[in-house]
Amino acid sequence: MGLLSVWCLLIAVVCVKMTVATSLPGGVGLPGGLSEERLPNAEVQQIVNEVRQEVEEQLGRNLSKFEVLSFRTQVVQGINYHAKVDIGEEQFLQVVIYRDLQGNTSLTSVA
Repeated sequence: MGLLSVWCLLIAVVCVKMTVATSLPGGVGLPGGLSEERLPNAEVQQIVNEVRQEVEEQLGRNLSKFEVLSFRTQVVQGINYHAKVDIGEEQFLQVVIYRDLQGNTSLTSVA
C-alpha cells in the first residue's frame, strides 16, 4: 500500500468519525471534545431530572427548582452532559452526567 493510499484511508476514517459524531442525538460533536453551549431540549431536561434526587442528597436539601439553562456534550464511551441548572433563589449548579451506550445515567459531579 503506497503512502498516498494510506493518507486517503486515514482521511476517510476521520470523515466517517466526524459524520457519526455529529449525527448523534443533540449533535454531540467530535469524540472527546466538548460541543458548543446550547439551549436545553426536553431530552436533556429529562436526563438531568434523572439525577435530581442524587443532587439533592449531595446538597442535603430539597430543591424548589431544577431547570436546565444550557448544556454542552462530550462524546466518550457514551456521552457526558455538562449542564447549567437553575435551582431557584438566584442559585445555579454545574452538573456533569454520564450516559452510557445502554442509556444508563449517573451523576459525575456537582459544583
